[in-house]
Amino acid sequence: MSHLGAQRVTIKNISGGVLTVKGQRLQVNEEYTLTPEEVSLWDTEDFGALIDGGDLEVVRNTSGRFWKKSVSDSDTTSTSWQRKMRLNMDITASGTYRMGWTANITNSANNQETACRIQLDDATPNFDMQQHKGKNISCVSGFHYKILSSGTHTLDMDWKAVAGGTATIDKARLEYWAESVDVEEL
Repeated sequence: MSHLGAQRVTIKNISGGVLTVKGQRLQVNEEYTLTPEEVSLWDTEDFGALIDGGDLEVVRNTSGRFWKKSVSDSDTTSTSWQRKMRLNMDITASGTYRMGWTANITNSANNQETACRIQLDDATPNFDMQQHKGKNISCVSGFHYKILSSGTHTLDMDWKAVAGGTATIDKARLEYWAESVDVEEL
């Protein structure tokens, strides 16, 4: 996605962390104007270097891209689905939206599996469900295009231990943006 001109973003939450851009500490629920270069940093995997602990959600920007990232480890021994994170989507115009996700999963036991799924509006079928066996780290990722009506929608990333061991998920990210609707300029 190209970024033309400065982008205005609003930070929704920084749970337990501090976000800095070019040495400036960003505050929760404040609007900032960033240069195209600063915004392009947010679009790379190196974005984690800008955040000192905690999670971050950008709820508005002029590029029409919205995302949430959780870099911390989350562990469970439960064989029931656990929520890693939820991205609340306030859709102002009906149309086609692209939703994407990525995370790393692993299990403490070589012979046990960890599963990860992506759900829209707590409904089945899931957009994606992947499993990984063993201690090696596996990246799960994907994307899906969906026509969404205006209103509130949710995109969840869940994980669980399939049968045993400790299931771990980290470096998780959910995102969505409009593909075929006009994004309102701020």
